[in-house]
Amino acid sequence: MSLEATAVTSGYGEMQVLWGIDLSVADDEAVVLLGANGAGKTTLLRTVVGLLPLRSGEIRFLGERVDHLRADQRVQRGMSFMSETGVFPDLSIEDNLRLGGYGLARPVVAASLERTWEMFPQLRPRRREPAGALSGGQRKILGVARALVREPRLLVMDEPSSGLSPLFVNELVDLLQGVRAHSSVTLLLAEQNVTFLGLADRAYVIEGGRTRFEGTVADFERSADIREAFFGLSSHDPAP
Repeated sequence: MSLEATAVTSGYGEMQVLWGIDLSVADDEAVVLLGANGAGKTTLLRTVVGLLPLRSGEIRFLGERVDHLRADQRVQRGMSFMSETGVFPDLSIEDNLRLGGYGLARPVVAASLERTWEMFPQLRPRRREPAGALSGGQRKILGVARALVREPRLLVMDEPSSGLSPLFVNELVDLLQGVRAHSSVTLLLAEQNVTFLGLADRAYVIEGGRTRFEGTVADFERSADIREAFFGLSSHDPAP
């Protein structure tokens, strides 16, 4: 099992946001956390990667308990996190990618950059340009590329569709499908956009810091109550 989070509670200051959430992600699996703004998705991801402290429960990564480790120590063990923004706009595209490999030996970073240029050829001709010169969709591509520089075992992504047009959302889903096909990375995504179910093996629905649904994508599609209550999708709507 890549990731196991058990009875997780967390929050900000005196405000508790998560109330005993269980989450698991198997090796090579893609799991999507669905829910509205404020549901607790980002809080859960930030707790998993160590950017927020765990209040109670436990988090295991590759069989090892990691909730006592700092975020950078979890990165060293194979986690990678992509926030909504994903990049540093004032830095060049290449410097963004190099930051993704921070702490690795120079030859390792150089080899990883070569793999990145091959996987994302649209970035190489513009590598000296600031990331802020890219379109919103191109920044997302750079964010994915940056998160993959370390060849993580687990890629955690927060709202990758944020700010994207429906057309580019589909392109991003296709891109992540390609990443899955050509690597052994495990994916955990927090999203509001059900289009991302197209690359998922399983889904969770979170509301009010609690899990309201967990199952396969097929289970989700059969659950009319969940579809209507959280996403306005009726049983007559096509599958995402």
